[in-house]
Amino acid sequence: MFKRKIYIVVFIIILIDAIIGYALFKSRSFSHLAIWDIIESSNQDDFYWLPDNAPGYFQFEPDKPGLDIFKNEIQLLIRNKKDDFGIMLEAAKYVVEIFPNTNQKGKALKWDSPEGMLRQIRAGASGAHCFHRAILFSAYLSGSGLKSRLWALENEKFNSTAHTVNEVYIKSLKKWVFVDIMFGFYAVDQGNPLSFLELREKLLNDRAGNILVQKIGDGAQERNDLPVFYPKLIKCVFLRVRNDFIDKYNTRYGFLSVFQSRVDKLPNGIRIGTSYLFGGQDRFTHYVDRFSKSLKPDIIISKALFYFLVSTMFFIGILGIVFILVFLRVLPAINLSIKDTRQR
Repeated sequence: MFKRKIYIVVFIIILIDAIIGYALFKSRSFSHLAIWDIIESSNQDDFYWLPDNAPGYFQFEPDKPGLDIFKNEIQLLIRNKKDDFGIMLEAAKYVVEIFPNTNQKGKALKWDSPEGMLRQIRAGASGAHCFHRAILFSAYLSGSGLKSRLWALENEKFNSTAHTVNEVYIKSLKKWVFVDIMFGFYAVDQGNPLSFLELREKLLNDRAGNILVQKIGDGAQERNDLPVFYPKLIKCVFLRVRNDFIDKYNTRYGFLSVFQSRVDKLPNGIRIGTSYLFGGQDRFTHYVDRFSKSLKPDIIISKALFYFLVSTMFFIGILGIVFILVFLRVLPAINLSIKDTRQR
């Protein structure tokens, strides 16, 4: 009777784990809230610090050999540029133009280190989305000496399409400037380039009338030319804390990175999931205001379910190992009993 109860409990746990595992793969909201390390703030000062006074938990791209390929390319382009804003625009134009035509058919770009993605693009890979482009833009900016960071735009609490944009610190303007490298534009209000939260505040408070959209690589300014989905897209937003993508993605699988060449052959979703679980943890700062309330209750529930999954899988794994060891131990006795029965 006791064994039967144990079997029922184990079966129920496995069933619950299967449901949680399925939700991790299917629900963007659940998977991100469960795995991301999220801090929250409603104070804009926590987002608009000077690069030299960045919080201790924020990481810019260090000047290491992995940055050389980006540094060497961009330095040739900006050698005649004197101001930060001009350097930023030159880097943005370069990144916009290195991607193949969106209608071009070719091998799909796979998530990789910044250098690995650049090699794929040069080899004709297509299908690069906003995150790929933002990372490469960030790498070129780091190579030029400019500080940048990424914002994750998660629509209305992870519903529907997500998006990634950059912010670049321009010393001459003494501010962070928003750039959407995927759609190739930045925003200006009364001659002043906007930061991301400035743009967000104007759009969500119906004060977008004076915003001019400046296309990258195009001198013409156009009024009210923002993508139509932007006001909805920017409600739930997160500042990425780790901007050291070369360091982070070159060892993207943590201790499993010694098997990187083999893990890289797995489907893209599994590779990204492996990086989330075993690589350096992604940390995000959620901007909390009336358009995006605190996510703490959802985070607590999601993480509780995730840790239940991890702990019970570990427990079941231990039970499985014990069962195998016991089985191997009694196997000789079983074989002997069978042999003895046959002799009789």
